[in-house]
Formats: sequence, structure tokens, C-alpha cells
Amino acid sequence: MDCHLLLLAIFLCAGVSAMLEEELEMLETQIETSRSRRAVDRDAETPAKVVTNPLAPNAQTPIYLGQCIMCPPGPPGPPGTPGFPLRPRLAERYYDYQEGNETRRMPVAGGVTFTRWGKPTCPETAELVYHGIMASSHSSGHKGSGSNYLCMPLDPKFAEGTPSYSSGGAVYGVEFNTNILTSQGILNSEATCAVCLSMTKTTSIMIPGTDECLGDQGWTLEYNGYLMTNHQNYFKSEFVCVDYEAEGIPRTSHDNNEATLYLADATCSSSGGGLPCPPYVTGYDILCAVCTF
Repeated sequence: MDCHLLLLAIFLCAGVSAMLEEELEMLETQIETSRSRRAVDRDAETPAKVVTNPLAPNAQTPIYLGQCIMCPPGPPGPPGTPGFPLRPRLAERYYDYQEGNETRRMPVAGGVTFTRWGKPTCPETAELVYHGIMASSHSSGHKGSGSNYLCMPLDPKFAEGTPSYSSGGAVYGVEFNTNILTSQGILNSEATCAVCLSMTKTTSIMIPGTDECLGDQGWTLEYNGYLMTNHQNYFKSEFVCVDYEAEGIPRTSHDNNEATLYLADATCSSSGGGLPCPPYVTGYDILCAVCTF
């Protein structure tokens, strides 16, 4: 019995040895074939076939035929088509920021817009996009139309055709129906506005109830002033932050009461149902701030 097992082991070892020899021969053949292909690839001058992508006619996709994908890279090709540069104004803009003890300069390629209500100019931290006059729907005579305030440019363009008043969404100039302590003489005058662009910021926020920026993230105060809106007995509108030093267009002293602005006052209650008092005080004008980051 032991002899039979010994003979079987000898036959198995012989078979395995033969299989290993065949595998080694096949591996040597593959290596030699690969070397021959590399030599042919180096000597051949097979140009790359370039096809056009139908979805992107300007993009070219190279397809290399008959070349070894495992070979070392060849010489660099010719330069491609130049891309689209940044707009000149943005490409020339930079801002400095502190990183440790070093001041680094970064190009500006973005920005955020905000509206400065009550002023035709922008603060020093922003650029003027355009200035104009505040507009909205009728404060008490029309139930429909829009409820928000608009900054209408002073050089409007209209649709072609015969002008006609269709009694649709009528837009009126907004007038101050109150005096402001820091802006005397604006009663019954139309409110101005400016749309501003802060090149180095990415977001803006209007904070009611304070004339300072909140948070410790490093917000920039663009302007501050009074929170204003339509009268509580008229139709609803939005709350906007009107600059402390608001300016009007004194075209007339007549009180039209078409679209209006009034100071927003706090209404508090110690038992609930209003703003908490303290800290709020009933009848006090609410301040506001517009900040960017």
C-alpha cells in the first residue's frame, strides 16, 4: 500500500513539473512578443487619428491605433487652442488676505449685488451697477399687482408697439410719507436707490433690529439705516433697509400716496403676542444693517 502511494506521488510531481515548464515557456513567449511590439511602436510613425465629437464640434478626441498603452509617454504635442480669458475688469482685480505673517494676493472672479435703498450712490466697499428711483404697486388703491419694491433705472427701455394703459400691474414711484431724523426735507419726495456690486464678497444679508453686522465671521458693513415699509392700514409690502442719509427726488410737494414708505416701529408685549419687551420698546423705530461676506 505504501508503494502505491509513493508511485502516485512521483507521477503527480512529474505532472506538476511539466505544467510549470509549459507556463514558463508561455510567459517567455509573451515577454518576447511584448518587447517586439515596443520596438515596432518606437520605430513606427503611426499618426494619431483625430475624430470630431458631434456633441462638441470644437473638441477633438485623439484615438491612437496600434500603439502600446503601457509604453512610456512620447514627446509633448503642439499647444491647443487658447481658452476663454476672464473678463478684463475681473482679470485685473485682486484682493489681499492675510495668511499667518504673509499677505497673499488672490484674483477676483465673483461678487455679490445688493440694493442700497434711499441713496443713488454705493458705499466705498462696492461699485455702482446703476442708480434709479424706487417703485412699487399702489399702497392702498389696488388690491393686486406686486408687493415688493423695485429699483427702476432712469433710462428705461419699453416694448415695441402702441402704448396703452391696460389696467394691469401698475407701477408707481415710491415716496417718503414721513420725515427721517437723519434725512430732513424728504417728506413726499420720491425715494432714490442704487444697485451695487461688491467684487470680493459672495453673499449679502439685511439684518433688522440693529445697525451693526452680527456674527464673528468677519462681515463687512455696507450701509445701515431705518427699516421701512408701507403703512399698516394699507396693503402689504416688503420691509427694506433705507439708508440713514436717504435722498429723495423733490419733483413735487404734493402728497400722492400712490406707493409709500413709512418707518417700521416695534410693537412688544410682556405677556406674549408681540416682540419681547424688554429688549424691544413699543413705538421705537427699528434700525437695520446690510452686510456682505
